[in-house]
Amino acid sequence: MNKPIIIILSTLLISSCTDINQTENKIAEMEILRAENDSLRKIVAEINNKFVFDSISFRDIYNPKNTYERRSDFNIELLVVGYTPKQELFCEV
Repeated sequence: MNKPIIIILSTLLISSCTDINQTENKIAEMEILRAENDSLRKIVAEINNKFVFDSISFRDIYNPKNTYERRSDFNIELLVVGYTPKQELFCEV
């Protein structure tokens, strides 16, 4: 009679220990995911503060006073144009 009770109690003890370990592992995993989520939010916030374009084009404008003689100054104006079309966001409810 004592052996079945001991077996049942030991089984319950072992299963309860594994549940505690699984809970601790899940809590640790959640903390890691929270830290990763926070770091991703910081990256997105930094990107929102910067200029991000869908299309970029370059145009160079040569100065009409430029000559092709040796050791003469050569002036050029470089224009960088960034373009992002306005996007409308739709939410379905």
